[in-house]
Amino acid sequence: MVGPHRATVRPVDHVRESPVHGGPLAALAAGVSRVRAPFVVVLAADLPFVRQETVAELLRQAAGSGAEGAVMLETQGRDNPLFAAYRTAAVRRGLALTLARHGVLTGLPIRVLTRALALRYVPDVGGVSVDCDTWEVVALARAILKTNAG
Repeated sequence: MVGPHRATVRPVDHVRESPVHGGPLAALAAGVSRVRAPFVVVLAADLPFVRQETVAELLRQAAGSGAEGAVMLETQGRDNPLFAAYRTAAVRRGLALTLARHGVLTGLPIRVLTRALALRYVPDVGGVSVDCDTWEVVALARAILKTNAG
């Protein structure tokens, strides 16, 4: 997990990006430096409805296709590269090329990396792709969670 250390239910390897708050590419580089598996799952912190089954489907799509990753399509049809499963080797190669081309990873959008990858796009089934980027969406997500809890 990339970010400040937090209590978790299961053991988690925490790592920080450099510099701290350096953006998604710097965070991805920090996280993938600890990955030993053939795939890395990338999940932004603002995805409250992520389910284990969805992550399993992303991994299945990435592994079974020969693609370099599988990316969730949000309900609006836009891809979310921060809700994806990527081949670890492809990410490492892409990060190295990006660093060579730009000299830094800090502040660059993740699409600098992902537009060079051969990706599969997985349609959202069940509304799990809600991305809480605005306070209005946060309020909607809280209302849904409250309704589902009660």
